[in-house]
Amino acid sequence: PIPHSKYQAPNELKLLQEEISDLKLTEKKIRDDVHKKISIRDLDAALKSLGRVCTKKELEYMIWEVDENLDQCVDWEEFQLMFERNTTDQTGLEPFELFNIVQFMTYDEDFKGHITEDDTMSTLFARHGRENLELQMNKLFGDQLKSAGGEGILTLEQYLRAVSVRQVKSKDIEYTVTTGSMIKQTKLSETV
Repeated sequence: PIPHSKYQAPNELKLLQEEISDLKLTEKKIRDDVHKKISIRDLDAALKSLGRVCTKKELEYMIWEVDENLDQCVDWEEFQLMFERNTTDQTGLEPFELFNIVQFMTYDEDFKGHITEDDTMSTLFARHGRENLELQMNKLFGDQLKSAGGEGILTLEQYLRAVSVRQVKSKDIEYTVTTGSMIKQTKLSETV
């Protein structure tokens, strides 16, 4: 073992601070570049950092769901469109695989690899209002809610299990069928 001098720690600290500064600058450049696209490789790296390993087909599918121009990447406009469609979806039919990953990462703003009740509350309140907050928290956390005796924490896998269940809404349609002299009125449920 090499003995540590009192000068090594400050030098290591300085190097570490420079590295952190460089990483912050790189992050800012990426965040500020609206021409940056999310590729399969980017998505794979992000998911691996959260402990989720996906097949190439799964990654391609997540990108394909929102890839309007079919360049096998998600650009800023496609990203915004995906987000808007999912946050306003009243039918449960919008493609949501990538959105769910993005939503988890949005909640997990400190990059802890999990989300807490506190991480999600303000977004759910803004999106669903005070009167629906408790219902939405129950849907998301279920028995993991602190009030239900849970820890109030969800991993990515737990979160995806909770949000990947979509209730497709249907509506009843009345129509009249005329055959010869018979008239028949019928109700039909149709997926909206």
